[in-house]
Amino acid sequence: MPKTGRWRSLALPAFLILLVAYGFVGYLLFQQYQAGMELAAGLNRTGTLWQTLRKQPPDDLDALRKEIVQAQDKVTAQQALFAKETESTAVVDMFVALAKQNRFLILQLTAQPTTQQKTKGGTYQVARYSIQAQGNWGAFPAFLRILAEQTGTVSLGLDNLTVVPAGGADDIRFDLLIYVRVG
Repeated sequence: MPKTGRWRSLALPAFLILLVAYGFVGYLLFQQYQAGMELAAGLNRTGTLWQTLRKQPPDDLDALRKEIVQAQDKVTAQQALFAKETESTAVVDMFVALAKQNRFLILQLTAQPTTQQKTKGGTYQVARYSIQAQGNWGAFPAFLRILAEQTGTVSLGLDNLTVVPAGGADDIRFDLLIYVRVG
């Protein structure tokens, strides 16, 4: 067989492979194009909706004003809780009750004097409590979440966290910082 016949027999499969690869790449590009068009349409709908909402005034201004007053009252109550004396019985009782709900035993709780911190966002009153507790380390995040909900604070901070695993009765020591916005 001459040399040209050999190349012809290899050229046809190579051409078919390239044709299939080209078709596959075209298919992938078409899918990307469709996804881009769907995204653009979604962004256009979102932009239109945003423009419509921006032009409309709130439905019930009185209800919004009531919500604002309630939020301000809640902030004032929380500021009063931590404002004067951080060693108050109410705060200690709250910590003990929340710890008990989450199966923690507070072994020691020491309050440090309240300080103020100024940031770009405002002024915050910072109450720091050094706590030694015993309980399941896995339940600790739930304890912090419930504590944040109960205190209504802007944020909680942890410092000096130490955990000594003991099979369900882990020894947990930490400083809890509670930030309450005052200005």
